[in-house]
Amino acid sequence: MCCRMFVVLNKLITTAMFEQAVVLECFLPYLVNSDATGLNEQGLQQVDTYLNGYRYVNHIDSPFYAKCEITGLRGMCVEIELVED
Repeated sequence: MCCRMFVVLNKLITTAMFEQAVVLECFLPYLVNSDATGLNEQGLQQVDTYLNGYRYVNHIDSPFYAKCEITGLRGMCVEIELVED
């Protein structure tokens, strides 16, 4: 039984493929807590369109200056991990 559980767990771990993306820090409250108070309608629509078919999993708390993959704008960004929904 122990070996069967390991095989099942191993299969679950290997099939969950994470995608990484770089997004502006302003999107984090929405991704983490579904808090859209800091976003206007355009920003909300952009993030929803970008996440189509993906779900937020985690982020790395080390902001850096880069180009956001959602908006195409440069600013303080964080790296996030997404998984297929």
